[in-house]
Amino acid sequence: MPPLRARLRYCRSFIDQISGWTRQQHWRCIGRFRQVPLGPRHKERFKVFNEPDVSYHGVIYTEALGEAAYIGRARVVPLRNMGSAISPFNSFLVLQGIETLPVRMDRHCDNALAVANHLRNHKKIDWVRYTGLSDHPDFGLVKKYCNSKAAGILGFGIKGGRDAGARFIDALQLITRLVNIGDAKTLVCHLATATHRQLSTEELVKAGVSEDLVRLSIGLEHIDDIIGDIDQALKNA
Repeated sequence: MPPLRARLRYCRSFIDQISGWTRQQHWRCIGRFRQVPLGPRHKERFKVFNEPDVSYHGVIYTEALGEAAYIGRARVVPLRNMGSAISPFNSFLVLQGIETLPVRMDRHCDNALAVANHLRNHKKIDWVRYTGLSDHPDFGLVKKYCNSKAAGILGFGIKGGRDAGARFIDALQLITRLVNIGDAKTLVCHLATATHRQLSTEELVKAGVSEDLVRLSIGLEHIDDIIGDIDQALKNA
């Protein structure tokens, strides 16, 4: 058997050869296509590469990227429109979540209805909008198509407007301040000081966003914990 130093040198040489071959295949497959549509005779046949792309400020891929025009467009256009390919493990997690979705949605809907009914009778709340409430204009549609399950999103108007809404958000302890919706945990957003904070009062009105509007995405926590956190935050607002 050759000495250790010789064996290590052989392994390093083998790895270098494999790495070089891999890099070559990488460029052959995704880096530089020899069939890339360059030149005047290809312009009519491959218009997407040879004409300005308005979605990217009029770039012409063959002029900007040369031989990399094909892979360049393949990366920036389909990836933007369709997203990246999901990994097998993430696919497994999505499937696991879908299997229990009906059970979780029942909890979302029940919690949201309880919160809406509680806020409707609260002295610091001007109004509540939730399609699961009987006085909502679309309640009939929810009852007909959704079996009276109106999902987990609701909005309400807090007395005191923008300032009170900001104080309410800051006082929450359990509920998380995030602009997204549909999480397993309860999320809250005061739109006038978050997603729409750059708009003037007149622009907020045009967008249909009042300064007192607070949006809740109700999660799966125990209803007593959700209502308890809302009540203490309203008290400090």
